[in-house]
Amino acid sequence: LVCAGNTTMVHFLLGLDPALIRKEPYIPACTSPPPIRAAEVGIKINPRGLLYCLPSIASWVGADVTAGILATGLYEAEELTMLIDIGTNGEIVIGNKDWMICCSASAGPAFEGSGVTCGMRAAEGAIEKVNITKEREVSYTTIGNTKPRGICGSGLIDLVAELFTSGFIDRSGRLNSYKGKRVRERNGELEFVLISADQSATGEDLVITQPDIDSLIRAKAA
Repeated sequence: LVCAGNTTMVHFLLGLDPALIRKEPYIPACTSPPPIRAAEVGIKINPRGLLYCLPSIASWVGADVTAGILATGLYEAEELTMLIDIGTNGEIVIGNKDWMICCSASAGPAFEGSGVTCGMRAAEGAIEKVNITKEREVSYTTIGNTKPRGICGSGLIDLVAELFTSGFIDRSGRLNSYKGKRVRERNGELEFVLISADQSATGEDLVITQPDIDSLIRAKAA
């Protein structure tokens, strides 16, 4: 039995820890897993049947792209050829039998709060506009002018722009490592506290974390 999927899904299937795929420098536990007994992962075929997982190319270019290259024959094409795979992530492979290059970027609902710690869709209570003064005081506007419940896509873009112009993040999008009223470290990651718990509708701090910023930058680049 042969299977193919993105790098994270293959990790889940094989019981490997996918945590480092999301963290720089984005190194998966394995890109070319050896064959195993299918029964070891709960697949009910012949007890001696083997499961072969196609190799992934990198953290964000998985075995599904490998399968696409093989299935389309791109690897033996004479002419310049392009393969596009659109899903939660989007991959584009271009090349022919002599060479191939590939890139990957977020392609899901990247600007609607998906995958962001305090993200939400553009509904009542969503922060849609942010301003940070020279004195680093924060003001914001929510949809419906109610207490904030989260941050929608326009608010995220506004917030990251304001974090840069006010010096909270550098040109690469990294939060400054100094701690203060707004910047703190939690679970090994820096985060910026936009709204304190006593001012939010959820009763919890509304924050943007370093992984949130990284994801937004990758999606914007795409």
